[in-house]
Amino acid sequence: MDYGLDMLSVHWLAIGEDGHAVVYRELDQPNMTIGAAVDAIKGANCDEDISAYLAPPDLWSRSQESGKSRAELFHEAGLTLEKSSRDFPAGCAAIHEWLRIDPETDTPYMTFHNVPHLWDDMCKIQVDEKDANVYSKTPHILTHSVDSLRYFCVWWASPAQPKENKNRKKWTADQWEDYQNASEKMRKYLIEKWGYPA
Repeated sequence: MDYGLDMLSVHWLAIGEDGHAVVYRELDQPNMTIGAAVDAIKGANCDEDISAYLAPPDLWSRSQESGKSRAELFHEAGLTLEKSSRDFPAGCAAIHEWLRIDPETDTPYMTFHNVPHLWDDMCKIQVDEKDANVYSKTPHILTHSVDSLRYFCVWWASPAQPKENKNRKKWTADQWEDYQNASEKMRKYLIEKWGYPA
């Protein structure tokens, strides 16, 4: 997601077992308070099990007035965010990687369904005049949805701040077998349950 009072832009993505992604839902609304944004996002979830809500690092900057970050306010309103990377060139490179064609299937690694606003912005956004490796941040109205996608792409490639899990345990052969045969979602659950392998 990309959040500001000028625009809330959220995209839902699913990753298949083949490593391909589909962007299948979007939410773009201006002038949303954090509470209204949380309600809108939860309302659009359709009771799906969401693995992570990715957001830009600037949401973790503390306000001088309240002493709280917008990420904390999102959490208090019922939506816990996960920090993506602020590395703009790496994010742009990650988008290009996701848009490549998989030579084994002759299909893109990422496809888009029912996200006309994102698709329109991606078609209109220009290359930066000073750096051909990144997209232009003007006009700003075109960048919200593309930024939202970028936060996913760069996070998937290299999370900004991997959480240190001190819960490391020696796994048995059965645990390793269960983990290797599990889906990505189940693997996350098993790590939460058993801890990272020592």
